[in-house]
Amino acid sequence: MTVYVENETEVVFSFDEELLCRQVAEAALDSENCPYEAQVNVLITDSEGIRLYNKEYRNIDKETDVLSFPNVPFEAEADFSVAEACESDCFDPDSGELILGDIILCTDRIYSQAESYGHSVRREFAFLVAHSMLHLCGYDHETPTEAAVMEQKQEAVLESLGLTRDCSDRWGSGDMASKKRHKKIRRKSGIVLPDWAGSLFFALCLALGIFAPVRLVNIFGDEGSVYWAVALEMFFFLFCLLGIGCARSVSVMIRRRTELGDIRSALPAMMRALRISPSSVRLRIITDT
Repeated sequence: MTVYVENETEVVFSFDEELLCRQVAEAALDSENCPYEAQVNVLITDSEGIRLYNKEYRNIDKETDVLSFPNVPFEAEADFSVAEACESDCFDPDSGELILGDIILCTDRIYSQAESYGHSVRREFAFLVAHSMLHLCGYDHETPTEAAVMEQKQEAVLESLGLTRDCSDRWGSGDMASKKRHKKIRRKSGIVLPDWAGSLFFALCLALGIFAPVRLVNIFGDEGSVYWAVALEMFFFLFCLLGIGCARSVSVMIRRRTELGDIRSALPAMMRALRISPSSVRLRIITDT
């Protein structure tokens, strides 16, 4: 599954929002037995930003907590077979993934509602993603019966991840289900950079800087050997300095991102290559006020 997350605010969460979005989205699709690999875009904005989206696409000049932009024209809840009838509109031609739609979250409402309900910001964030994912799967809450179904399903998704009302904003002792899923996703990424990789790269650079000039001097003979040696030593010294900085920064960056679950998130430009474009959605827009 691919989840593109863009945070256009200056808010820095105490958890990895990209990982959390993917965890919740995968859990929601698993619960609905989605037969396809899927793709979801998530935009994180503030009160003013979501108010403008709400006004532009719903003609309601009011902020809300989440907006959902379904892309699949479901005739029945979670009946994914309908996507086959409109393959060109519902599937990414490059990846073959089912394009479920877009989600827009409001940071201000996430924090305020977490405080109001007395649970963590991570729980509220996950709740809104789960709620919106059900909308993207064709669910609605126009009637009390529909609302009850959605509530039961989204609570089941959160409980499967260990995101109960008493969970914290960080990995804690009460988040065992989330930790297990976290490890599962890490294994699925398939790439884990060992701690010693940066040191090994530095050692190779250092060895190259020491032995390569000596070898070249032996090849060219004594004539001009001093000049060759000085020039090459300077070059490889600079190369070693570059290697120290690059090796450590790349090792730390990639190791950190693989620990969070996805090697691709080490390259934000790649993950944000596809930006949310609500204007491309011609179906319906669902919101919760």
